[in-house]
Amino acid sequence: VAITCLLKVYLALQKLGIPCYRIVPSKIAIRTVLDLLVSRAQSQVYEKQKVAIVGFELIGEGGMPKKAVYNFEEQQKELEFELELLQIAKKLNGTLINKGSGTHFIYTTQGDYEMLISERPFAQMADEINLKTSLRFNIGIGSGYTIHGAEQHVQQAFEYDGIEDGRKIIYVDEDGILTSQFGSQGEAYSLSIALPAFWNQVLKEHGYREHIPLRIYQYIKLKNIPQFTSDMITSLLKNTERNSRRILSELEQMGL
Repeated sequence: VAITCLLKVYLALQKLGIPCYRIVPSKIAIRTVLDLLVSRAQSQVYEKQKVAIVGFELIGEGGMPKKAVYNFEEQQKELEFELELLQIAKKLNGTLINKGSGTHFIYTTQGDYEMLISERPFAQMADEINLKTSLRFNIGIGSGYTIHGAEQHVQQAFEYDGIEDGRKIIYVDEDGILTSQFGSQGEAYSLSIALPAFWNQVLKEHGYREHIPLRIYQYIKLKNIPQFTSDMITSLLKNTERNSRRILSELEQMGL
C-alpha cells in the first residue's frame, strides 16, 4: 500500500493496480503555508540588508598588531596584501578602507557576504593571501543593523583569544554571538598541504631547499590546477620570467 501527496504518483500507481491513497491538504492549510512563506521571505530580504564588515588585522612579532614598516620588502608585501583585499572587496560589492596600523575593513551587506562564502570559504581565500604575501593576519567578521554595531563586532572578533593570533577567523553576528568559521573547535586556517615523501626525498638528495617547491606545490593543490606555465610561477613568486623558467627546469631535471 502506498501513501503519497503527489497526484502524478497517485495516478501512476493506480494504473499499475497498486493500492494507493493520496493525502490532499485543505485550501485553508495551503493558504496558511503560503502566507507563512511570504512573510518569511520578506523577513529574509530585510536580514540580507544588514551591514557586514570583514576586517583584516596584520599580526607582527609576538602576536602584536603589526607596526608601520619602512623596509622596502615589507612595504611591497603590504601593497600586495591590499591588492588581494581589493579583489575580495570587488567580489563583495563592497568598499575597502585602510584603518591604519595594519587594519583594513571591507564594508558590505550580509547578503553579499553570504553569497561569497557559499562559493568559497574565507579560509581558502586566507590561505591564498598567506601563500602570496607570507603575512600573518586575523580575520574578524561582524554584522549588525548599523555600521557602528558591525564595527564593534569586528573589534570583538579581533579581541577573541581562543585561537592563536595570526591564525583565526571569527564571526560575530548582530546579537553579539561569537563563532569560529570552523565550528566549535576553533580550528585555525593554515595550509595543511605538505610535500609528498617522494618530493622531500628528491629535494634532500639534490640539496635543494624546499621553500619554493613547497609554495608551488601548495598553490597548485589549493587551486586544483592540472597544468601550469612559468607565468603562474612568476605571478606567485613575484620574480622574473627568466628565474621562473630556471626553477621549472630544475624541478623537471629532478623528476618532480
